[in-house]
Amino acid sequence: MVLEVFVSKAYSYFGGVENDFNKAKVIVVGVPFESSTTYKTGTRFAPYAIRIASSNIEFYSIRADIDVDEVPIYDLGDITISGNRDETLKRIEEVAAILADNADSKLIVFLGGEHTITLGVVRGLIRRRKNICVISIDAHFDLREEYLDDKLSHACVMRRVAELVSPQNIIFYGVRAFSGEEKEYVLRNNIVYVDVQEILKSPTRSTAKILEKINDPITCTHVHVSIDMDVYDPSYAPGVGNPEPEGLTPSIMFDFIHRLISRLQSNNQTITVDVVEVSPPNDCNDVTSILAAKTIIEIIASWYLSKHSNSKE
Repeated sequence: MVLEVFVSKAYSYFGGVENDFNKAKVIVVGVPFESSTTYKTGTRFAPYAIRIASSNIEFYSIRADIDVDEVPIYDLGDITISGNRDETLKRIEEVAAILADNADSKLIVFLGGEHTITLGVVRGLIRRRKNICVISIDAHFDLREEYLDDKLSHACVMRRVAELVSPQNIIFYGVRAFSGEEKEYVLRNNIVYVDVQEILKSPTRSTAKILEKINDPITCTHVHVSIDMDVYDPSYAPGVGNPEPEGLTPSIMFDFIHRLISRLQSNNQTITVDVVEVSPPNDCNDVTSILAAKTIIEIIASWYLSKHSNSKE
């Protein structure tokens, strides 16, 4: 397999079980990459920690009423990280491009790593998929032109992504911490976003706002969902690179995920996902790694249920 040039086997598998690539419905790949972390370091350890957590929690989804243990998951391993950041992003791009060919029949999940990995993923996706939209579920906009003289900082990743897919094809959910520069960029470009105050006041109405934006399968033929774990309140996810108070609860987040993926599937829009910014050294009793694993389980459950339901119609 060409992927073996860029990927090495991990010490553990997501869910603790090894499956066959061709038979799998879900492909997981780790990206233990960290280069621009500016507060709490350690995101490079996240793929391993999330895998260990996933092997020790239950896989039954109450919302989907299915056991994700029955969904074949293939853990590809970790993308081999170079000491050169540009080379690492190139490797992420190559893997994402190859895996994107499978997005019609498989769910592709990337485990970060710092948020900069999303740039490499989107670079790969645009080589194989048309009309890409990106939903950033994050406490931050990450739309700075540069941060600490670095245009590839984790704080700039969505600005770089916007240059690839256009600002109008980026949607933000859960934001609550940003600079004046970023807010001005959002308003100038008419970017759709839902901040945490809107969500807490009316989760249903705020979800509808996002669903309306991505409801056109021509404009958003493929949707990449990027989940920065700091979107959760630090009481639920303390082990992240940049924790911010007044975040989302898991219940609100899981409800949103299920409604979002159900809508995308009903529109026959293909989906890829990344989950980033877990920092195991700053975690408390592994709760953030566990929540990241549970978030992925709920994503898989919703995707598999919707995919299965659509195939019966």
